[in-house]
Amino acid sequence: MRVMKAEKLLERIYEEGFNMDAITSGQEIWGLLTPRSIENVEKRIQDFRIRAYLDEILNRTLDHLGLAGPLREAYRQFAHEIVKSLRRNSVADWPKLIEAIYVFWTKAYDLDPKMAKITALVAAKAYYQLAHGKLETPIRGEERSRREAERGDDQA
Repeated sequence: MRVMKAEKLLERIYEEGFNMDAITSGQEIWGLLTPRSIENVEKRIQDFRIRAYLDEILNRTLDHLGLAGPLREAYRQFAHEIVKSLRRNSVADWPKLIEAIYVFWTKAYDLDPKMAKITALVAAKAYYQLAHGKLETPIRGEERSRREAERGDDQA
């Protein structure tokens, strides 16, 4: 049924001309999406959001540690290696994984142990909070406060 609707929609689109009305009237294209494809999009958006916040948290951490240039990039790669490992493993295994990656990278890449430990723990904390919905970003906090205020006004 859905396939037939999609085929009819695409045929109708084919028959439209190259004009502004054909281009700007696009609400029906959302019918091409299945519930599964919408879930896939939402997951990709969530993955992108996690990556963006993680990168920004790492950037601020590396700024505070005074790291720049190639050395800064080494710590970024180190943090991303940790997160990549955490994504593939159970939370219960995280401490052992982080420590193993920390030991390897501090020796193999001559990272400062203190800075590497800080970077590793910030990356792990941020990833856990972001991936498990525990981190309340400033925007989420403002939205929550606004909703609570609106509910309070409704109850008055």
